[in-house]
Amino acid sequence: MNRGSVIIIPNEDKIQDDYFQVDIDMNHLDGFQEFSDKYNLGYNFNLDEYQEAPLKFAKDGHFVIKTIKDLDVAIFYIPEAVTKRQLDWLNDNIEQFRFFQKIGGFVINNNDLEPERIHGFYNLTNKIKEHIKEGERNVR
Repeated sequence: MNRGSVIIIPNEDKIQDDYFQVDIDMNHLDGFQEFSDKYNLGYNFNLDEYQEAPLKFAKDGHFVIKTIKDLDVAIFYIPEAVTKRQLDWLNDNIEQFRFFQKIGGFVINNNDLEPERIHGFYNLTNKIKEHIKEGERNVR
């Protein structure tokens, strides 16, 4: 049973692949662990880190999207600075998330503080625009 997916658009300064995507049968944590293992990031997530795992990746500069199919939910984890590759991927793919019943996420504003919560597609796209890395603002 496909429960949803984990999509990670890596920070190109750290990982060269364009994006990572895996369908999830049971637990999204499996997808986060697979990403860590594939790129030798050294994380070993426990079941109690279900919420923290995507935040750790966002704090590392990766853009993370978690979908939950049966609830029609898409949750975005926006890094402090959205890179050109991440922005290009989002520009090419953001429309596929527009019609989820619930869209929200978390924004990393400062690695030492709690992430900011956002709700709704409109607020999400505005937050992404605010977090575009300096020098990348002219992209689309």
